[in-house]
Amino acid sequence: MSYIDRGIIKWQPFDGLAGFSEILARIKYNQGKIPKPVLLDDKIDEINHALEDAVSNNKPIQIKHYEDGYIYPYEGYIAKVDVIKQLIFLTNKEKFMMENIVDLYCI
Repeated sequence: MSYIDRGIIKWQPFDGLAGFSEILARIKYNQGKIPKPVLLDDKIDEINHALEDAVSNNKPIQIKHYEDGYIYPYEGYIAKVDVIKQLIFLTNKEKFMMENIVDLYCI
């Protein structure tokens, strides 16, 4: 008598509750969230100075952007700064709200 491996089918009884794995993944995601950092005036001035330097000299930048409880890093060149709508556009089609930028510096 030979053994036939049933693959993933043998593990199905351990996922007996419908949607349990999605709920568990959502709980893990929500546990890792942090509150939005509060920027002091000197940090805001530092970000503004780096932004002016990057725009005037076409330097690459790294942005740390707060979104949905997490901080994500992005790199690229600034394509456009919309002061009225408070948006920064990068050349790779990313856009950021200025109020959600935690850190910005030239590379």
